[in-house]
Amino acid sequence: MDGQPAGEWLGGDEAGNWVHPASGLKFKVQQTPRGRGIEHVAFLENTGSGDSPLLDNLDFFRWSGSCDVLVPPVILHCGGGLTDATYPGNAWRVRRTELPDWSALHLGSVRGRSSAKDLPLFFLTDMEERSGLAFVVGYSGNWKARIMREENSEGVRVDIGLPLAFRIPAGEQVRLGSVLLVPYEGNLSAGTNVLRHTLRENICPPLPGDGAARSVFVSWFGIQHEGNEAVFSRELECYRAVGTSVFEIDAAWSKQGLHKDYGAGNWLREDQEKFPGGLAPFANKVRSAGMDFGLWIEPETVEAGTILHQELGDYLLDDGNGKRFLLDLSKREALDRIFAVLEEVFEKYGVRWTRFDSNLEPEPFWNTISDPGLRGWTELRHFQGVYELLDRLMARFPDLHLESCSSGGMRIDLEILRRSHSIWISDNTSFPATMRQHIGGANRFLPSHLLHVELVGDYSLVRNGFFDPDDASSFPPEHYLIGFGGLLGFGQPLAGCTAATRAKFAAILKSWNEVRMNLQGDFFALTPQPETLAAWEIWQFVAADRSSAHVIVFRRLSDSPIRTVRPCGLLPGGRYRVTGKISETCFEADGENLMAVGFPCELTEKGNAELFLIETASR
Repeated sequence: MDGQPAGEWLGGDEAGNWVHPASGLKFKVQQTPRGRGIEHVAFLENTGSGDSPLLDNLDFFRWSGSCDVLVPPVILHCGGGLTDATYPGNAWRVRRTELPDWSALHLGSVRGRSSAKDLPLFFLTDMEERSGLAFVVGYSGNWKARIMREENSEGVRVDIGLPLAFRIPAGEQVRLGSVLLVPYEGNLSAGTNVLRHTLRENICPPLPGDGAARSVFVSWFGIQHEGNEAVFSRELECYRAVGTSVFEIDAAWSKQGLHKDYGAGNWLREDQEKFPGGLAPFANKVRSAGMDFGLWIEPETVEAGTILHQELGDYLLDDGNGKRFLLDLSKREALDRIFAVLEEVFEKYGVRWTRFDSNLEPEPFWNTISDPGLRGWTELRHFQGVYELLDRLMARFPDLHLESCSSGGMRIDLEILRRSHSIWISDNTSFPATMRQHIGGANRFLPSHLLHVELVGDYSLVRNGFFDPDDASSFPPEHYLIGFGGLLGFGQPLAGCTAATRAKFAAILKSWNEVRMNLQGDFFALTPQPETLAAWEIWQFVAADRSSAHVIVFRRLSDSPIRTVRPCGLLPGGRYRVTGKISETCFEADGENLMAVGFPCELTEKGNAELFLIETASR
């Protein structure tokens, strides 16, 4: 698909600079190569002597290109990281929209979180899928995109901007947003992997350690508020035996404020009732067990009655609830203080992994600001503060693994990807059908190593005593193999489970460790994303050097017990050994034959699943 960012719109000179003489507003665009793509970053500066006029609903990026009158443009887009339990839900559901006539598709976000409606990432191609462009938007609040067929039907245009009003004070500059454009040749599968490589190699920070995803235990969904030193010590011993790399204590480790909540704002005051010996000694126990210590934080939230509520009252926005406040990171004093607090926390406890959460919907807090110009300016500057906070933490703690979270995956965009080693993609961790949709959809857009998937029994059943910890079959392959499509996390409490269940978890992790390096390579969806539970689903992950791959097959509720698996991306002249890890089958074949003819997978019962390892074999 031919096209380019519209130069006449960007402004007068080659750098994309443009000045409005009457107001003194200077628009600037920086263009930076990112692998096969180019990142465009837009800035707006007020060079005048007074505040700018009220700027409303501003577009900061435009791309235009030609298209065949008879071949409609096609947009492939996706729902954001919502927490839904219907099937198929909106979260991570891939959608295809065609523009047959002068028409438009509108994408965007709601409530002040970038992926709370649509994922700010989409592909533009045509009906023939000969080539295309990937667009990745970089703004963590509300954004908008309009993809339209122009009236003469010979062109297509993409406008990206911010649906907010703001004024820029005299002498100030603000970063409006960024857009990564990645061209590719071929169909969506080819575009998917070009984009994934571009993001992994040119945008995302390198992973600490050996550069591959690591396994982690996260306490929240299996334990929630019931965690304490004794409970965590028992789980630590269990997961040491399982072999996980990280032990993370999630929400509610700090002392609560006035209300039973998570203790956000009391980061310097651990809950002594839960940790009578102190959290630091427990962190030492984690390291002595050979694991990294992880800790949950939610820096933008301050709860009533906490230390930061008392210290930073002038920098808190209240939506009228009076229980939880938004820390206004547009203010330098608030930003510097929260960085100093987190620096002290991470040093004190030796934190090597953190889940950086953001559960508040910020828009209602900003809406309490009566001046619309100040309201939008506060939002823009708040996100600049979020990015600076993350940048400072990563610079100060270069071995820290930083996981982004926002009530699941509701704040995922180019700027967050730039500052995340992994992403919590959804708070739905219990229902295999929905989890499959989430991880299968997310892999079509994002690198696999980012995608944190957690294995935990339905936490509502665990809490109410209906989950049977003695039954190792509670985690059948159709459940745990979902975790082989990303970073494998565990949330299931094991201390009350049988030795057989604990051994099963160790075996699951051992199998995942065998394939985790494949997550650094290409992803192929060997079946379309299902629209019904009565359809097979097959994923494939291929190592960068093509020497190994793994294929995950889910029968789900299909009436057919057999499906042909045709792998992709292997070396045609290579010789491979294919091993069914669950069926304990094994055979050898050439790569060309595997890709052209495939091999049968028989799953005799509905709901079954299989993992195939494909490894180079000597001739």
